[in-house]
Amino acid sequence: TFKGAVTVGVDDTGHDVKFFGATSGNYMEWDESANQLNVIGTLTVGVDDTGHDVKFFGATATNGYMLWDESTDDLVFGSASKVGIGSTTPVTALEIASDDDLTDFTSTSRGAVTLTNTDHATNDYVALDFRHSTGSTAVSARIAAKMTGGGSELVFGTSNTYSGVTNEAIVINNVG
Repeated sequence: TFKGAVTVGVDDTGHDVKFFGATSGNYMEWDESANQLNVIGTLTVGVDDTGHDVKFFGATATNGYMLWDESTDDLVFGSASKVGIGSTTPVTALEIASDDDLTDFTSTSRGAVTLTNTDHATNDYVALDFRHSTGSTAVSARIAAKMTGGGSELVFGTSNTYSGVTNEAIVINNVG
């Protein structure tokens, strides 16, 4: 049992330090030569209903970070951050790269992105919404699939006030 700080080495002259847990093969290691902390096994921060903010910074851009905000249970990316799914070099805020091999449009095969309504009822919409600024919570345009009793419709909505969708501009019904 230690009370107080434990110092290993001196500034600019460190040592490798390894901490083992109760599970075989899991440990935490400070690697002096690489100047990094390695965690082998699961890294848990907090417990259910008692979390902590966790923020990761990048090295190449101001506002390039990823934050888990425990107070709102949100994963937030800084304004300079880019998310790549299937891409290691995203060029926009979100880039999804997929070789989904969709060769038959009128089939049950899936494309690169799927939106799903997890509480489906007849006449429910599954929507992709657009806002005109980050300071506004109002939707200014929408593309939605409406699940009807006889199939699906594709609906395009616009706004003449920027304070919500005010028009069903185009509706493509279940027969096209």
